[in-house]
Amino acid sequence: MKHLILLITFSFSLLSVAANATTIVIDFDDNSTGGQFETPQFEDGFVIDPALAPFDPVMATVAGGNGTPALFFCGWCGDTSEGVSIYSQAGLTFELDSLDVYSNTGFTTNDFPGAGTVTGYLQGGGTITKGISATLGIETVFFDDSWQNLTSLDIAFKVSSYNTFGLVPVLDNITLQAVPVPAAVWLFGSGLGLLGWFRRRHTA
Repeated sequence: MKHLILLITFSFSLLSVAANATTIVIDFDDNSTGGQFETPQFEDGFVIDPALAPFDPVMATVAGGNGTPALFFCGWCGDTSEGVSIYSQAGLTFELDSLDVYSNTGFTTNDFPGAGTVTGYLQGGGTITKGISATLGIETVFFDDSWQNLTSLDIAFKVSSYNTFGLVPVLDNITLQAVPVPAAVWLFGSGLGLLGWFRRRHTA
């Protein structure tokens, strides 16, 4: 009985450690050289995929932002949507906590909002969405607990060639919680297996 109690305590301690989420902030600083990108970029174990953007997004220091590298899109290139997909390189599930969104424009007296949509793809199927808006001031958008167990994330803005204000939607500081589900499941299964072995040995 003593062995069983110790094993249970040890197994769940390991499970707790493995299941702890790791905070990831995609701030684009790993791509500080800037410039357009046509193929996926990588930061902190996550993929930033420009497949949703017909006109290549750009990573650069934006004057209207906080002075650090950020990701911005062409706000007048065509009547389409501009966006990126984000997902884990290791296939981990994650949750979305927050992101910064704003617009960079030479017309600083105008506040011309750019409508955007965040779409999360849930593990096991289904999606969740939230509207965001790119305005002149930096806004941190927060997401509730329903944005957990995500396998990927799409962030896109509706842009128009009639955008004479020169709006440039900008993303920065996308904060995620990466959950090492495969490790947690493996440890949990191993613990159950060991418990079964001890039980059979004790009753034999």
